[in-house]
Parts: sequence; structure tokens; C-alpha cells
Amino acid sequence: MLAVALTRVAYDGLRAQFEQRTVKKFYWAVCVKAPRVREGVIKKPIEEVLKRKDRYTSVRSSRISPGGKPAVTAYRVLEESDLGALIEARPVTGRLHQIRVHLASVGATVLGDGLYGSNRARGISSRLALHAHRIVIEHPRTGEPVDTRSAFPRDLRGLLKRLDLHRPETGGQRQVDRDSDQGPDQIARDTVGEQEA
Repeated sequence: MLAVALTRVAYDGLRAQFEQRTVKKFYWAVCVKAPRVREGVIKKPIEEVLKRKDRYTSVRSSRISPGGKPAVTAYRVLEESDLGALIEARPVTGRLHQIRVHLASVGATVLGDGLYGSNRARGISSRLALHAHRIVIEHPRTGEPVDTRSAFPRDLRGLLKRLDLHRPETGGQRQVDRDSDQGPDQIARDTVGEQEA
């Protein structure tokens, strides 16, 4: 999913929302297994590192480190089987590879992850099984909420079937400012409130 500004005013407005962490981003992750706690918030600092891949190339990656920057990811397990789990995650902060690093830290490595996954996790999926399925922004000119969603990717549907998991519903467009919002969105809102207090 991608948010694109067509004017300078829109660009400045979107950029400010990302900097102020008011943009809500939701991801589906197909993982090797579910974390022990089915719903929660991972608060572990993340540090960016530059790893030498070979003599000529280096790869940027991240790791959990006390010296890293604060990082917060809310998550909930949507479904699990003996073969894997489908998790919805919402990064509150925006660190490099945050969802992948945080989920791996609680034992729920994203399938197909060549950087943070085990050989087993890498081999199960032909690509990284992580999909940005929803973004909620404020329209930069009108201030109205814009809630955009996308369906589960076609190329990962076979993976769900092999893991005995079901495709999540996108729910279509809906009003965002509700007291009844549950899951990662509500958890993340509560967490941001705690951090600001």
C-alpha cells in the first residue's frame, strides 16, 4: 500500500502525519507460529546495523538492543493452526524492519524472511509473507479520515491454504473514529496515550 501526494501542500500534510505518528498502518503477517500471548504490545528498542554481506556489498538490518531507539508494535493473532499463524500487526513507531524484528523476538518469525528467519521459516514461503493491508490518514486538505484497505495478496493465498489458515476479510471502507475499535488499533492508541502521559 502506498500513499502519494499530488501537491506540495498534500505532501507536507502527509509528511507531518507520519512524523507525528498519527498515520495508522496495519499489516497481515503469516508466521511460523503464534506468540505465547495472543494479543499485545511489543515494546523493545531497535537498533539499525550495517552487515557486510560479502566483500562488495552490505545490508542494512535491525536488531533488538538496549541502545536502540524506542519501538512499539501492537499485534493480535487472527488465526493459528499446527502449521503456522496469521497475525495482524500495527507498528506505532517506524523503525527499519520493525514488524519483522518484533515478531521474531516473540517467536513468531514472518515466513519467507531471509534476514530474521530460520532456514525453516525462509523455505516455507517463496517471498516475505507480510502485507500492508490498511492505512488510515487524515486528508491533508479537508481533515476527513481516509481509510484505505487492500485484499489479501493472491500470491500468498496458497500459503494460507497449505498452513490450514483462512484469508482475512478486508471489511471495506468504514468510519475510523469509533469507540468500538478493537485489536491492534485500540491497543496502539492506548499505548501511544501511555507514552505521552
